[in-house]
Amino acid sequence: MKKMLYKHKIISIVTLSIVTIGLVVLALSMQSHSNNVDDNLKDNDDMNANANELTKEEVITWVKEQSEHKTDYYEEFEYELVNLDSDTELEIIAKNIGGVHLGNFYIFDMNEEGKPELIADEKWHISEWNVMKPMMVGGKKIFEVIDRTGGTGVDVLTSHLWYIENGEFIKAWDGILKSRSTYKDDYNLKMGSYQFNEDNNLLYTWLSSYLYDADGVNLKKIDGTETIIYTFDGTRFVESLTNMTPKTQPTGATPSNRLTDTEKQEIKQYIDWIYNSHYVEAVPVFEDINQASEDWIWRMASEYLVQTKGTHEFTSDEVEKAAKILYGDDFSKKITKTSSRLVKYLEEDNMYCLVGMSVDMIWDYMVKTVVKQENQYTIEIVEYIESYEMGLDPVERVVLNSEYEEITSFPIKHFSASNDEEKKLLEEESETIKAKIKDFVFKNADQFHAKELVIERNEKTGLLHIAAVRSK
Repeated sequence: MKKMLYKHKIISIVTLSIVTIGLVVLALSMQSHSNNVDDNLKDNDDMNANANELTKEEVITWVKEQSEHKTDYYEEFEYELVNLDSDTELEIIAKNIGGVHLGNFYIFDMNEEGKPELIADEKWHISEWNVMKPMMVGGKKIFEVIDRTGGTGVDVLTSHLWYIENGEFIKAWDGILKSRSTYKDDYNLKMGSYQFNEDNNLLYTWLSSYLYDADGVNLKKIDGTETIIYTFDGTRFVESLTNMTPKTQPTGATPSNRLTDTEKQEIKQYIDWIYNSHYVEAVPVFEDINQASEDWIWRMASEYLVQTKGTHEFTSDEVEKAAKILYGDDFSKKITKTSSRLVKYLEEDNMYCLVGMSVDMIWDYMVKTVVKQENQYTIEIVEYIESYEMGLDPVERVVLNSEYEEITSFPIKHFSASNDEEKKLLEEESETIKAKIKDFVFKNADQFHAKELVIERNEKTGLLHIAAVRSK
């Protein structure tokens, strides 16, 4: 019995010793963990201290001192302290919203002297940013911000992918997420997105295009989906050789001179204004907008007011302001009672209005090439005229060159409509023929007159304006 008690006593001592050692190890472990936690908390405290010491007014002062884009409005200014790169220091990311499509995006990094240096200064209206979940690509932390741009009848959401490396702000890719534009009875919608595939390190992007009635509800046409695959070249996402569709950029285009989808949309919208279907003469050739035909200048400015304001009568001040928007700050002409045969002066009301015209010929265009050089776009277009040959059965839509010489024609089965079904058939056929005409002009461009449009972007407003038109 004593032996059993003695044995039990030994076992108890050994067990107690093991438990004691375990508790000591656990205590040491918890102390080590506590030290790590304290260190992390200390880092966070330091980070929070920096954030607490920094004020909104101080960041705004840096913006005013270093930004090229001056403004006096900072009511919606926001900033955050975030680690955007591979070092341990925090960067300052900020945004300033100035209007529906106006805004600025800034990033400050500390230079070698420990002073804030502006490394990103973009005219982006930031509608959304998420800097807490970067995408890791090639060892780089890539972030996204969403920019809202647009103008008259245009609203575009664009995704910008970017990163910071060695104190430099680098744009990796941008693309349209959503684009809405209205023109006359059409509502154009584009919906896009992207996805990075970590399995093969490729960026997949797609953009679908739709045409609706002006109400944005009745779908008239699905224009298809464009898919582009990009690979990361160590600096930026570039189009992969696996793409089966031809590139739209000219050979040798640098990333800074590469057209974005937003720019393509803006350019098309602007040229559409110039080649307004209500206008029945060619766009004049000029090197200085103030030397251009006043018939064309004031007609286009008036058309702009009709389409954007919905009014058919306007003051001289309204017309001149519209001209400034379309033609830029260098435009200096003043409208008079006899300035244009296409814009009528109403003596009793001291107002102007468009002169009504019977349109049986419509000038149109097709873009051949677009070359971007910083804030300037040189666009080669081909002009042609659409008309109707009414004496034939069926009626034909005729295509002429700028010398009014008939080049080709397309028969029309549905020329008029008396009910909704016939109207739908007429619209569908009209769209089909229009596409055939574009295709014909593209393949037979040498039979038509080419022009070169020089369009510039105002650095202050971001608006496009035409600087010159040249014959080719």
